[in-house]
Amino acid sequence: MDTSALLLSQNNDWIEKIISIFNQLGIHHEVTTENLGNKLFNEHVIIDGSFISPEAFSGAPNVHTLTVLVENENFDEARKWMNVGADAIFIFPSEIDRFHEWLKEMDEQIKNRKDFMGNDEHGNEVWAFYSAKGGSGKSTISAIVAQSLAIHEDKRVLLIDMNSQYGGQEPLFGLESGRSYEQLQIVLDELTPEHIMNVSNQTVTGVNVLLGPSNPMKSADLPEYLLPKVIKVAKTYFDYVLLDLPTELSDRSYAGLSEATRVFYVLNGDSLSIRAFKQARSLFDRLALKNGDNFNVILNRDSSKSELQEKDVEKIIDEPIFTKISADFSGLQPMINMGYPFFEKKKDKGNNKVSRDVRKLVLQVMEGDNHVVGT
Repeated sequence: MDTSALLLSQNNDWIEKIISIFNQLGIHHEVTTENLGNKLFNEHVIIDGSFISPEAFSGAPNVHTLTVLVENENFDEARKWMNVGADAIFIFPSEIDRFHEWLKEMDEQIKNRKDFMGNDEHGNEVWAFYSAKGGSGKSTISAIVAQSLAIHEDKRVLLIDMNSQYGGQEPLFGLESGRSYEQLQIVLDELTPEHIMNVSNQTVTGVNVLLGPSNPMKSADLPEYLLPKVIKVAKTYFDYVLLDLPTELSDRSYAGLSEATRVFYVLNGDSLSIRAFKQARSLFDRLALKNGDNFNVILNRDSSKSELQEKDVEKIIDEPIFTKISADFSGLQPMINMGYPFFEKKKDKGNNKVSRDVRKLVLQVMEGDNHVVGT
């Protein structure tokens, strides 16, 4: 099965040498002098580090391996590249043989994975659920969305709990802490979807849940590039990778937001939540994390008794509400406390207002309807 590569460079000598390697390995290739856009679908992306800086790198969500070539050794620059998703960095052309072997190994892995997957086309979607205000309900909503995608849409779903310090997804699925992505550190250089499945928790709903260590000390020791690498590899197998992000805008949450093809900001209609949203949005704009229709605000715990209704919130935040999730404390709490599934079969619409509204949200996104819907 053929693979494809994109080379970003203006160095003709480098281009000639790298194309020779592509030809030897039978990799289809393209050379460009423009920065990457989100529309690109390539197994390999090779970047000339003297041509594009880590700060200017716009990301490539559908890339299997991102390799950076630099003229000189620079630890700080290498660290920046790893933070934006680089899988390997080589000093070029002095390490051309190592680069050749790396590319050959990665290409074989990709071809083996295509054989394993039957070369099916998958969504490769990464949905991030975020809120700058704790207690917004984002963890619950992400869990219900994951179950709906798996049960109603027959999708392969991985839900990653990126709240590595204290967790959050365990009670929603009736899980015990144990296996976590901390265990993937030892295989990070050769990480595959099989490794991820081995440490994730297969639930009765069909959702694979990948937990964090739920330990502040262990969380602090996790390498910055672990979760970006896990996300990148996971989306080569799973149709949907869902990220339950921590509230603080840390390296971890930034990595998740950068990899996301769609961001759901979960907002409650109160002054504290709205204030946090405004502060977060200014950072989103500054860091170029907010991308038009792919940034959606969910108004959670909506009620006719709320002082601020949907139109009031939209006016205050100057942002459209993508959808509303009804408040239903008495209907939701028993499900959470007992760790019961929110859906059990394909025709199940949910036995509480929250589940039913989240199902509508999933349908709205799957149908590509970006208009506001009511409940």
